[in-house]
Amino acid sequence: MAYEARRGIELSKTTEALSLRLASSAVEMKFRKIEPGEFRMGSRGRFPDEEPVHLVKITQPFWLGETPVTQEQFAVWTDAEGIGHKNQFGGRPNHPAENLTWRDAITYCAWLGKVTWSQLPKDSRFACLPTEAEWEYACRAKTETEFYSGDGEEALRAVGWFGEGWASGSTKRDDISNCGCSHFLIQYGYESSHDRECAGNRSGSSR
Repeated sequence: MAYEARRGIELSKTTEALSLRLASSAVEMKFRKIEPGEFRMGSRGRFPDEEPVHLVKITQPFWLGETPVTQEQFAVWTDAEGIGHKNQFGGRPNHPAENLTWRDAITYCAWLGKVTWSQLPKDSRFACLPTEAEWEYACRAKTETEFYSGDGEEALRAVGWFGEGWASGSTKRDDISNCGCSHFLIQYGYESSHDRECAGNRSGSSR
């Protein structure tokens, strides 16, 4: 969500942090401020439908969650609202929430914005899902290579599972203290950028 989150966001010791308590519970959600900037977005000869590579500018800062929304964080909402929800890989409070629809995600965002309103910085008054551009901008961590870890499948394999390799093996620890860019992310944005950068799709159920 934006606020937003995960792998690839370079977090130096000077990166501004934000910690929010969810409603009356003791559960917290942590965010990092992502400053405006620009990057080259699109496939570099791998996926034709993502070409050509083009320059994208992020014009407003936003807060991106340090991790995907966890099962524990998601449960604060489902328990409070009496919503029946079961994770497929449940029983892991610090693992990502899953087995949910796009509508579940945006409804959670709306609830989150309400229960954290009084804790938010000035002008950061709504929560939403990150756009594809915001997500990639954060994940790239200012890199220019195909993946933030380098070029080609070997670089990708070093930091993540994909294809048939997800069930076995291991990845090396990267040297970037980072946020995660997969699963269910939340971002808090600035009001002036709400309609343009955080509107997202307004139809469909699973996204």
